[in-house]
Amino acid sequence: MRKVYTITFHNALNYGAILQCVALYKKVSAYTECELIDYKAPVIENRYKIFRKGASIKDILKSCLLRNRTLKKRKLFQNFLEENCKLTESYYNYKELEKAKWNNESVFIVGSDQVWNTDLTNDDLAYKLKFVPQDAIKLSYAASIGKSMNEEQGKALVESINDFDDISVRESSAVNFLQTMGAEVHQNIDPVFLLSTNEWNQITRSINIPKEKYILVYILQKSDKLMQKVEEYAKKMNMKIYIISTGLKREYKAEYIDSCGPKEFVQYFANANTVFTNSFHGISFSILYNKNFFYELQGEQKGKASRNSRLNDIIGKFNLENRNLAKYESVPLKVETDYNKINKEIEKEKKVSVDYIMEYLN
Repeated sequence: MRKVYTITFHNALNYGAILQCVALYKKVSAYTECELIDYKAPVIENRYKIFRKGASIKDILKSCLLRNRTLKKRKLFQNFLEENCKLTESYYNYKELEKAKWNNESVFIVGSDQVWNTDLTNDDLAYKLKFVPQDAIKLSYAASIGKSMNEEQGKALVESINDFDDISVRESSAVNFLQTMGAEVHQNIDPVFLLSTNEWNQITRSINIPKEKYILVYILQKSDKLMQKVEEYAKKMNMKIYIISTGLKREYKAEYIDSCGPKEFVQYFANANTVFTNSFHGISFSILYNKNFFYELQGEQKGKASRNSRLNDIIGKFNLENRNLAKYESVPLKVETDYNKINKEIEKEKKVSVDYIMEYLN
């Protein structure tokens, strides 16, 4: 079988980014030799510098105060990556990728995550696989655009990936949009669903997870409204609240988890009684582990509403709209869900996704 190289946002200090990266690598490497391209994209790396270009005084001060936590988190992420993936040599800019000697008989896969969100990548050509030899196979897997595009932007994206052998995106909205731009597109499930819970448990074993019953909160956008409902729910259930957060503020009566690596992240979901989240991967791991969970869409006032297309897509796929917090004045103790049906749907989606990749490996 052909060797595979994958490229994505593996170096971002983001739980969803590293977990989808490892999941895709694990699934591909179960069938053939695979390497993760250790591309340290300048635009991604700059986000974690204290004195980064364009940063406000407030942001710089915050970065200074969080420096020790960030360094600890970085080490946990790097260790997890190295334990689970074989990496190429490091490349620090696009020109280095271009100069490298790549095997033209290999398969190159970009994705998942928001690899085609130009607001994040600054339209880095690495994520359009422009460094890849002409004869090599180019694929995307569950790539995400992550924002609304106008017609001009859509046509530019399609033109930039028109030499791909196959295109797979994550959201149905991206399928519809790119098809109107003239592209032939598949939809595949996010890589985190490609591994079973048993497989996730094997690679994320941790001794740091509480034994008591608890409520887990993982939110990417601060929400007092969500937290008010969490506190009411915790009081009714007589359970402790755990919040995954590396921020400075401690506003709520809860246990804050600020030394959480990817292993701990997964296991906090695996062992939670109930989850509250406004994150795509928070929802995804809640579904994977068949949890009682509630979600909130992100507010437009802070310019984060574009993230809701991802949330709505995964919720709609599994008909879980009854877990939207906006539907409840008082959160029910539990919402019944036919997880047997959902698990069968996940297995079906996994097969479609593996078949999509396998077609190009022989």
